Amino acid sequence: MQLGSSAESLVTPDMLVAERKERLAMIMADKIIDLRKRNGWTQDGLAARLGVSRQAISKWESAQSVPDLKNILEMAQLFDVSTDYLVRDEMTPEDEGLRAPELSGETAHIKAEDEGAAGADARNVQPLRQVSMEEATQFLTLKQKSSGLIALGVAICIMSVTPLMTLKWLSASSILPLHEHVIEGIAVPVMLLLIAVAVTIFVMQGFKLSKFKYLQDEPFETAYGVTGMVKQRQEEMRSRLLISIIVGIVLCIIAPSVILIGTALLDDAVGIYLELFVTVMFALIAVAIYLFVSVGIPWNATKILLQESDYEPTKRTVAIKISPYVAIYWLLTTALYLSYSLPTNDWGRSWVIWPVAGVLFAVFYIVLERVFRSRIEKQRGSRS
Repeated sequence: MQLGSSAESLVTPDMLVAERKERLAMIMADKIIDLRKRNGWTQDGLAARLGVSRQAISKWESAQSVPDLKNILEMAQLFDVSTDYLVRDEMTPEDEGLRAPELSGETAHIKAEDEGAAGADARNVQPLRQVSMEEATQFLTLKQKSSGLIALGVAICIMSVTPLMTLKWLSASSILPLHEHVIEGIAVPVMLLLIAVAVTIFVMQGFKLSKFKYLQDEPFETAYGVTGMVKQRQEEMRSRLLISIIVGIVLCIIAPSVILIGTALLDDAVGIYLELFVTVMFALIAVAIYLFVSVGIPWNATKILLQESDYEPTKRTVAIKISPYVAIYWLLTTALYLSYSLPTNDWGRSWVIWPVAGVLFAVFYIVLERVFRSRIEKQRGSRS
């Protein structure tokens, strides 16, 4: 009895109120999004009708806040639904007798403006593709399944250089004395084989997910209930995401320290063990990247469906335009790293290229993002 009482005492009234408020926010988010889209209104259009800011509508639809009683009553009247429908999860659109209305001249005009085609004939406005609950669930499931394999492929690419380092260490320490040409003759084919395995993984997983490419390339809207389901998935994976990121960051910090500590401890013998330290460093980095990628892919999948963060329509358009430049940047960084490290064998210092490249990449990306965003805004301004 005492254990039961103590357990119940952990659940305070404030916690119950917070939980109910969060649940209400999620219910209303789905309802507001669905009703707004049924009427063909943008967030700006709904905000104007309610006399609130667009940011308020955005917070309601993302479940960051709950509208007050006055706004709930106004929305019920505006959407021609009951207040019970807005706040009760068990009431479906069918229970309320809702069906998608025909677009009026006004709502079609608003939708045309939102797509950057102000003044277009309403009959020429194409409706957004709707993502059903089944499609959203299948997309999240495939992303979850592929995340581990893609993360493994990235880790394999990082570890592809370690056979060369390992053989050099074995030869230097006289455990397995081999000529330099023999080491390269064994290590290079193994490295190419590992890269080929990784590329095969990427291609196969990309093929499986190809049917959902439209989620990243085209504007879309989600069916009733999808937003709530996706947010629930986010909550379920949030703790694993946090733990994986923390562990990955710690490993990235420890990785270069292996070389620094080993160099300090061994002093004269560092030449023999340097390749071993480099191998350990790459192994730690590979594990860290595996953690980042394996949790990042499913998390980004939820962001795609919610069209949040980098997947907000304008940011997504910018990201698509930037992606070729990002690929070229990291290819050049890799080429610089290998072209310096392999001939000089100076692996103890060449790893500095990566953190420097990471810092420069942030600046490079911000500049490109501003340039392309400015171009997109100018194009939209010229249409209006």
